[in-house]
Amino acid sequence: MASVLYPGRKSTQHTAERSTGMFSKKPSSRLEIKVPMGVQFVFPSTANELPENELVLSGSITLTLTKPKQVDEIVVTLKNKAVIHAPGLTLDEVIMDRQWSVAELGFLQPGVHSWTFQFSIPASSAPWERTVYGKIGMKLQATISGEKINLTETEGIYLFVSPLPQGHLAPDLDFNHSAFDDTLGIYRVEFLSPAASPGSLLRCHIVFQDPPSDVYIHKLQFTCIQTFTLRSLADESKTSSPPPMKHVFRTIDTTSPIKRCTTDPPSAILKENWSSTKSKPFMKIDSRQRCSLTTLERIPNDDVLRPSTHPGTISPIQISHVLELAITFSTPDIAPKVLVLSTPLELSSCTLLPINVQVPEYEVQDPLPAAYLPRQNIHEWLESRDHVCVVPTEQLVEQSLKWNKPHAEQAILNMDNDGQESEGRRTPKGDHAIEQHRQSSLDRMERQRQRSLDRVTERMRDL
Repeated sequence: MASVLYPGRKSTQHTAERSTGMFSKKPSSRLEIKVPMGVQFVFPSTANELPENELVLSGSITLTLTKPKQVDEIVVTLKNKAVIHAPGLTLDEVIMDRQWSVAELGFLQPGVHSWTFQFSIPASSAPWERTVYGKIGMKLQATISGEKINLTETEGIYLFVSPLPQGHLAPDLDFNHSAFDDTLGIYRVEFLSPAASPGSLLRCHIVFQDPPSDVYIHKLQFTCIQTFTLRSLADESKTSSPPPMKHVFRTIDTTSPIKRCTTDPPSAILKENWSSTKSKPFMKIDSRQRCSLTTLERIPNDDVLRPSTHPGTISPIQISHVLELAITFSTPDIAPKVLVLSTPLELSSCTLLPINVQVPEYEVQDPLPAAYLPRQNIHEWLESRDHVCVVPTEQLVEQSLKWNKPHAEQAILNMDNDGQESEGRRTPKGDHAIEQHRQSSLDRMERQRQRSLDRVTERMRDL
């Protein structure tokens, strides 16, 4: 994993009370800075929502003296800094700088001395980020100065954005597109995910209905297009827009055996063509018949795709995504051609998935329970099993049952056809919802088909 701008390790600089003697070392004064948690979440608002709520960051500093000292001032600063190296733009900019201080402390006796501080962080603040074009990091720094004493302590703060109000988790992805093609007939494409984020699961369901002739599917290709816009917040004329990055994360053809993929009817898969020959189709749709394909994929992790920038976030690094599906198909009379479908994709931070906010079970219940605090060490936290990007797919599928997210059971475990019984568990309420969704989709397809027929009729009249 790439290094961060401000590592979470503490560092203390001592310029007083150095050890004396060759074999002995006298204890020196120490400075500590503490915050309840190094990982913080903000909840930006948009123009259509209520005014944003600022995040209050509280902490304390502790000074341990071994000798009486004259302390003139204590200063705690909170800085958010962006470092960008992109085509046409090099930037090293402090985008937030706040300060808390105590002056004229006077002569302090040996012992432990503590002070508390607070900072308000706007919900629109730029979150912690690491990209190929630059980084954003927030740092707390405490400095104590005086006669023969000068101590400095730093602490990294890792800010993440939640796209939903506090108390909610990452939003679902629920995309449904129906259309008519002269060659394919009526087709429908669904993208479903329990929580759209890097490393999360993605279910794709494709239905082909009544093609006018036999159709052969040669390839399905899933791509995520990531676009960066980089800018200076201090000087709006300084911007950079590198070319979009295309990440192909799944290709289904005769050279890549289908995994977690089913078809109805099963005979649609042309097993005899399964070889190293790319030009051969892997699937056939019979004329005037219905055929569907369902596949379970996984969105690339956060080393490849970074979270999308929230509309309410003001950041020098703006990121957006588009999810794209390319279907290569042919007929006995038509050479292979490509149909491309795309939809904007809002990727939340993978730290927001429910798997990251679950607490273990304890034998004794706390009468005054507090919110779950993630580990302070960001590297340990992000590289641990709690980080969805490193959770094995099978475990993520199993975990999805516990999230109780809308469409989670339908999207992940119901790998069969619309409304039919599957091996996964399902409640009567879930059956009713799925049947409603199925009927709604069929009605929508029928309306689309009728509109297409009307257009054809109009063209015939014109001729």
